[in-house]
Order: sequence, then C-alpha cells, then structure tokens
Amino acid sequence: MTGKNVSSIDSKNFVLYYQPKIDTKTNKVKSCEALIRLKVDGKIIPPSLFIPQAEKDGSIVDIDRWVFERVAQDSRYISMKSHEDINISFNVSGRHLSNGYLVSNLERVFSFKELFNSSFTVELTETSLIENKGKALKTIEQIKEMGFKLAIDDFGTAYASLSYLKDFPVDTLKIDKTFIDEIHKNNKVLYIVDGLIYLSRRLNLKTVAEGVEELEQVEILYKEGCDEIQGYYYSKPLPLDDFITFVNAVNKTKKGAKFILWGDKYSTGSYALDANNMILARILNNIYETLKDPVQRKKDYILHYTEFVEKYLEASYNSIASYLKRCNYRDQVTPLERFMEIKERLEQFKNNISDVNERNLYNLFNILKEYFEYVVEEDKKIVANCFG
Repeated sequence: MTGKNVSSIDSKNFVLYYQPKIDTKTNKVKSCEALIRLKVDGKIIPPSLFIPQAEKDGSIVDIDRWVFERVAQDSRYISMKSHEDINISFNVSGRHLSNGYLVSNLERVFSFKELFNSSFTVELTETSLIENKGKALKTIEQIKEMGFKLAIDDFGTAYASLSYLKDFPVDTLKIDKTFIDEIHKNNKVLYIVDGLIYLSRRLNLKTVAEGVEELEQVEILYKEGCDEIQGYYYSKPLPLDDFITFVNAVNKTKKGAKFILWGDKYSTGSYALDANNMILARILNNIYETLKDPVQRKKDYILHYTEFVEKYLEASYNSIASYLKRCNYRDQVTPLERFMEIKERLEQFKNNISDVNERNLYNLFNILKEYFEYVVEEDKKIVANCFG
C-alpha cells in the first residue's frame, strides 16, 4: 500500500469506523470519533498506510469530502437507532484547511437548515494550525459560525501550543496518546496532563484523553477530572452497527428497569473499576427488560448483543489482568479462570441457541448476573490490595 496513488482507489473501498468516548461524569457515550479505513481484498488497511501519500498527492481533499458525506448520512442512522444526540468528530487535513475550499465543502454537505439530531466537531492538528495560522483563523471562525465545534487533535505534540488557546475559538483539547502512555509511569508527564486539564477547565474547554489502554490511566484521568476517555480500554473503533450496539448497551437503562440500581453496595472505591461495572450493570438491566419485551426476542439481536458482551468483557479483562500482574496481586489465577469460564459459557450459549425464547434469554442473563456479582466482590479485593 505504501506509495500507492490514493486518487486511483475506488471510494467504495473506504469505510468509516466509530470509536466511542466515555463521559467520566455519567459513564455513558456522548460522543465519538469517525475514523477512516481502507478495505482491500477483505482486509482493513489503517490510515497510517495511505493518508501520508494522500496528503502528498492532494487526494486527501477528496477523502475528506467522502468522510463529510458519510458522517452526515451515518449521523441520521445513529440518531434513529440509538435515540441519542451523539457528537461526531472527524479529522480535516491541513491541506484542505489551506486550499480555500473547506468551508464550501462543509457547507455543501452539512446544511444546518436540514434537521441533524447529532452535533459535529471538526478536529485539526496543531501542525496544520502552525502551517496555516493566518488563513486558518478566518476559516475556523467561519466553521464555528456554521455550527461546528472545534477540537485540537494531538495537543501538546507541536510547539507554542498554548498560543492556540488564545488565538483560536477552541472547544476541546485532545491530549495526545504519547502523554497518556506515560501518565502512570512518569510524574513529570502526570503533572503536564494535570496542568492541561486544569487549564482547560479554567478556559471552559473540554478535555479528551486519546489512546487510553490501561486501568491505571483511567483511574488517574477520572481523578484529575478529564471529561472524556477514548481508547482500547473501553473500545476499539467499531463498524457502524457495532458502534450503535455499544451505545445502546452502555447508555440505555430502559424506563422501569430496576434489576440493578447502582449504589454503595456495588462501589469498589476505584473510578476505573466502578465505571466498567456500571456499564455491565446497564447491560444486565437491558437484558432483563428484553426478557419482558417479545418484540426484541430475535435471534440476530441476541447473538449480536452476546458478541458485543464478549468483546467488551475481553477488552476490560485484558487491561485488568495486566494491572494485576504489575501490582503483584496475590491471586492472579482465579480471575483468569472465572473469565475463561464465562467466555466458554457465552460461546456455548451462541453455539447452542437454535431459537430465541425466554429460557435462552434467562440463561444468558444468569450467566452475566453471576459474573457481575463475582467481579464486584473481586474488584473490592483488588482495591484493598493494590490501591493502597
């Protein structure tokens, strides 16, 4: 793929994935980032292997326009399926910012005279602002007047970063992954991130932590007051329908759902662990409500939901297992055994289900209920032994 002329690639080969961001105050998904991928011979090609060439040959502008159109269409589908106002952010290239056509290209697709239930954020890198500062300011002011929010991506990786907070009408700072990777290992990095969050709060800006993968990182970011967390700790970028499943599973507690009411009974004393357990509790509540709703008892729906649960639990467990090893937790075997047990039971549930009925749903519900109760008690032990 390296060196291939992107302008020769059929736009039908492009796909958008959506990576959820978890709001640290509600532990729900209020926004996401649209991320482009290229599908060649059934394989997904990451942007690092085609975007640099696209920037070089100018086809990045055509790619941006394709993203605009796809995001606008997908936003309606997301709103319809999730009944949520999800803010969708998307990247705009420096080349597009400087060529004079960005405003008209955005205006053509996002006519806010039309009804959009979603809001949108344009993400620009510090580098693109550095290279186009004079022209960028006027363009950004026009974009803001149109109704878009503005985020600075990879904040802190270029020079003279703070000047942009004075000169540009910024809404969000995205703290770069290079800082997040070190936040739990290097006090200097921790103080930098703490300072950025504090400064953002004083300037009434939202902060988003990028590339969050470890439990310790999540714990620190909650304590420091970061607004949103984006990264593999919660979810990889997801295809559209999988993203909607994630939103519905994480955000929804249907009216009247009272199986698990979160309270001190379930609190472990850890922000990161509690956030995961709150999400699992919502999933249980959703399944509990589905048991009472014949319309939703469809095989495809339940299998899709089960696959999501498997992926979520695996991502969550991998991070926690890594942490237990680093803190020399006294019993690292039992949590692994319990996780493998539920993984096997979920797999058996999928393989054995021939139709959807109350019995099958109760089986799924009881598998997750049992695991939830175990996880809460085990997490309390982890906090007592590792968070002291």
